Amino acid sequence: MSAYQSVLKGDNESTVASLVLVLVTLLAAMGWIFSKETIAGLPPLLFIGLRFLLSSALIAPFCRNSLKRMNGRHLALSIRIGLAQSVALMVWIMAISNSSSLGEGAFIASTAMILVPLLGRILYSERIPRPTLLALPVTIAGLALLSLRASWQFEISQALYLIAAFGIALQFVFTSRDGRSIPSNALTFVQFSTVAVCCLLASAAMEEWDLTNVPMNIWLWFLASAVIATAVRYFLLVWCQKRLDSGPAAVIMTLEPLWTALMSAFWLSESLTSLQTVGCGLIMAALFIARRR
Repeated sequence: MSAYQSVLKGDNESTVASLVLVLVTLLAAMGWIFSKETIAGLPPLLFIGLRFLLSSALIAPFCRNSLKRMNGRHLALSIRIGLAQSVALMVWIMAISNSSSLGEGAFIASTAMILVPLLGRILYSERIPRPTLLALPVTIAGLALLSLRASWQFEISQALYLIAAFGIALQFVFTSRDGRSIPSNALTFVQFSTVAVCCLLASAAMEEWDLTNVPMNIWLWFLASAVIATAVRYFLLVWCQKRLDSGPAAVIMTLEPLWTALMSAFWLSESLTSLQTVGCGLIMAALFIARRR
């Protein structure tokens, strides 16, 4: 294959990965709704633990060959990614359980994508692409407008979302940097298993379990969360992260709060102000800036 053909192949793969990552953000937004509905009948940490336990079981049959190709270093890196994700998810689900607005929470959590290239620079001395640098202030301005209300009161959920954002960013950087050499199936399985163990242990220590009186509709929401918003989404996410630089991928991930706000408006009757609508437009503009060649 000539050098020119290699470049074209790389460009096509990057474009496909970018489009799949947009789908990932849509599935992630659906996960916010699924999670909010599920924790109405299940303890939050137990829900996360069971969700990832079921998801790891679903993908286990597809991971045998890839798990055999893993070495000790791959396993350690995968567990580290899973630990970062565990902390982020435990804080995130506690934020959702204390939050009065999923849309606002999604925008706060999406600041993780602003932290990604900065953490990549600090931890691995990665060069921040110039288009990403140009897109970052536009993204920040859009998020600022989206956070405005007629009156603003600090809530514990807002602090929890910010803490979760750091964990999400750290997991994203670890996956983009260290996950490239690890088979996607194996990485996803170990990652899910780590989250399941951590969350179930935390739940056993902090929550009371009573699954006998859980309504059937709660279990249906739980299944949607485990299968659609977890197993399918994270497999696609890992596939994308191994094919995209962390900076541009991080900006694409800012679509998640946009989808979440729209779904929250439809399902939970939340609404966006005119300033927040302008903020959405700024974030969309940032996406085009970041993807400019």
